[in-house]
Order: sequence, then C-alpha cells, then structure tokens
Amino acid sequence: MAQERREGKGGSRRAAARARRVERRTAQILDAAARVFARKGFHRATTREIAAEAGVSEGTLYNYFENKQALLIAMWERLAEIESLTRSLGTGDEPPDVFLREVLHQRFDLFRRNVNVIQAVLPELLSQAELRQAFLRRMIQVTKEALLPYIERQIALGRLRSVDPEKVTLILQAFFLGLMVMDLSGEPVITRGDPDLPDQLVEMLIHGLGTGGEAC
Repeated sequence: MAQERREGKGGSRRAAARARRVERRTAQILDAAARVFARKGFHRATTREIAAEAGVSEGTLYNYFENKQALLIAMWERLAEIESLTRSLGTGDEPPDVFLREVLHQRFDLFRRNVNVIQAVLPELLSQAELRQAFLRRMIQVTKEALLPYIERQIALGRLRSVDPEKVTLILQAFFLGLMVMDLSGEPVITRGDPDLPDQLVEMLIHGLGTGGEAC
C-alpha cells in the first residue's frame, strides 16, 4: 500500500513537471510568433522562421500548433488575458463600477504593451472568414462565459437593473473591442494616455449621459 502511494505521488510529480514543460515551451513558441508577426506581418511570416526564433525545430512547433492560424488564435487569446479577466471576476462581489475601472485600466495597458503585435494580427482576424469565426468562437464565447455569471450576480444583488444579462455581456465586449480599434487607429482622445479616461468612460457607461431630469 505504501509503495502504491509512493508510486502514485511519483506519477503525479512527473505529470506536473511535464505540464510545466509544455507550458514553458508553448509560451516560448508564442513569444517567438509575436516577435515574427510584429516584424514581418502574418502573411510573410513562416512557421520555419517562428521555430527558428523560438529555438526549436519546425516539427516541434507542429507538435504544439497545427498551423500558423492556430498560432495566431492562441497568441490572441494570450494577449487578451482571458484567464486574468476570469480571475479578476472572483466571486462576483466587486461592484460593477470598480470592476469595470480595473478592467479598462488593464485593457489599455495591455493594448499599449502589445500594440505592434496587435497591429500585425488584427487585420488578418478581420479579413479572413475562417480566422474571424475561430476568433468569435474562442475569444468572444470564452469572455461571455466569464462575464455572464458576474452580470447575473450583480443583477441579483440589485447593483444593475433587471436587464437581459446576455445582451449586457455583448455590449461590454463591443465596448472593449471598440476602444481597442480606436486606440490602434490613433484616435487622440484614446492615445494621449489620459489616466482619468477609464474612470470617465465607466462613469458614462454606468450612469448614462442624461442629467437625471425630465426630457425636454
């Protein structure tokens, strides 16, 4: 019995070590892909160049990613930091204005840290139907699944009006994506780096644009 327990623990440690190696190698390849895409653009970049940049063989790269499109989607998922967004939702107890301010500050910082990569890959996501559908399935659905329970809980707590939570998640995603596109396009209101901008946007989003009085 004791020997079986030792063997079980040994197997668990080996599995954990293997998972860490896979995670490190995946990150290594994605980092290399980001550099190559930013330098050459998606179309001109090759898997051979990405493998060389990562310091691995092209065969090793294909053990992790089926093709260049799969690399692009995985890289975009990591850039979007969906796991970080999911963790930040926590138990759903954080008030919407606090949560949205944190998310917006995080998103703006994310865009600016990765602007060259995003500029290189975003046109491909928008112009290629297959990539666009993969993006919609993976990114938007995952974000929706992360946001939806939070929105539902905020409605249950009385912090948000009783509205369709699925529509709210779509509006928030459109809001974030729209800001990203405006940032990339050089809109000066976004790009000049006003530290109060996220707070101002959240104020308008949560409380609206009206004065609170009756309409004229």
